[in-house]
Amino acid sequence: MIRVIGDGYLVKPHPNASQVVELTDLPSGTTVGKLRLRSSNKKVKGEWTSLFIDMEVWESLADNAAAHLSAGDHVVFSGVLQNEEWESKKDGQKRVTWKIRADLLGSSLQWAVAESLMSGAGAGEPVQQQWAAGEEPF
Repeated sequence: MIRVIGDGYLVKPHPNASQVVELTDLPSGTTVGKLRLRSSNKKVKGEWTSLFIDMEVWESLADNAAAHLSAGDHVVFSGVLQNEEWESKKDGQKRVTWKIRADLLGSSLQWAVAESLMSGAGAGEPVQQQWAAGEEPF
């Protein structure tokens, strides 16, 4: 298992997608979201290039990502790098696809501001301090 931490810009998973996060409800009731990231542009041999990678988010992270993220958003993430092996229908060759299964995903605050709101029971309420004055955890 390879753990990765990084950042990138959200793009639509494919040109015909209507949303940046495509949600699927599995028969078990679990929600999975698929999204695609573009890395920051890098100059390689005098030319600008980008890396595109697919990402999966599950359950409440998928729902929150679909509700609050848009194409072009700069995001930060932490997750596990996974591969899927498959056989091409065209030529029968084995192929490998890489993706990130993210367990943390959020907006980068490098060029933006954000307000944290509770999800679940306190949905929509600002996040409150969880400790008494003078007892901060740091």
